[in-house]
Amino acid sequence: NDGSSRQLYDNGVVMPVGWTGSSNRRRTGSKMAPAALGSTAWPVGDAAANPLDIAPFRRETWMQGIRNDVRKRWPLYAADWLDGIRKPAKSGGAVLFLYFAVLAPAVAFGGVMQAATFGALGPRDVLLSCGLSGMAYACLAGQPMTFVAPTGLTLSFIGALAAWAAKTGVPFLPMYAWCGVWTSIYL
Repeated sequence: NDGSSRQLYDNGVVMPVGWTGSSNRRRTGSKMAPAALGSTAWPVGDAAANPLDIAPFRRETWMQGIRNDVRKRWPLYAADWLDGIRKPAKSGGAVLFLYFAVLAPAVAFGGVMQAATFGALGPRDVLLSCGLSGMAYACLAGQPMTFVAPTGLTLSFIGALAAWAAKTGVPFLPMYAWCGVWTSIYL
């Protein structure tokens, strides 16, 4: 380590998130020349792009980005689906890729999950979950190439929850369902 990363840290400029105007808040002990720092107006460019101009939770701005996206894509939504049906060669490769890319981890993690949950969840459940949630996500989110599959982190959480439920005598599946409800409310 030649100290260059420490020097970069020491000479950095500290501004709060969303800071606008010229900044006079600098790191203590900054060795950068004031001329090099110059004006640190944020965001650079159009002042109308300032995120502070958007008042959160007002009726006019609530989910404004999503509404703008839907309004812009709505005229093309049916054409997107029809193009996929009319040209099966273009969409067939993506369908086969996703089928095998999601199928392999779902079966593998499903087998391990069956052992970790003492048979409460298995490959059948994981395949059904991946298929239904993947189709819903592709249709509603506009991201058809997104993998919706279990990971090692979800498997370790489910295994730990199943072990805790077995140790305390709490039924696993209702507890797992309530974890999902809480997560959906929280997020």
